[in-house]
Amino acid sequence: MVDAVFAQFGSRASEQLHGLATQTLQLLAMLEVVRCSTAQDARFITELAGAMEEFAVRTRETELMLPLDPGARSRECLQVSVDKARVQYRAALHMAKISPDDDASVHTLVARALDRLVAVCERLHAAVQKHDRPFESGDAPGSQQVLA
Repeated sequence: MVDAVFAQFGSRASEQLHGLATQTLQLLAMLEVVRCSTAQDARFITELAGAMEEFAVRTRETELMLPLDPGARSRECLQVSVDKARVQYRAALHMAKISPDDDASVHTLVARALDRLVAVCERLHAAVQKHDRPFESGDAPGSQQVLA
């Protein structure tokens, strides 16, 4: 039963990774455009970071025999997300300093959530890159068939 669950996860891991990466980028793009944050935004960011961490754990537990990110599109999304989140993190810290106490706490929550999201995105990016490197260089067993 467990093997079947891991096999199913392995076959959909690439889709799940791309879904998480694009969802993160969409949320950050929306926050960038809206330019105002609420405590709910911090919760969304925290939940997304948690989902990424859970994905990374499941990926480590499963010995995937296929690349996670062919074409590096998910890694590109993750890198853009890191860049956007860093800018928004600095803006949230600035807003926390200049805002009245009530608003400052929301900005501080968002800043913490963004800081965690940056760390999670960077770790996930590095893990995917490490996993996919043998496939991209042709050193993984069966990688010639996968890339062909």
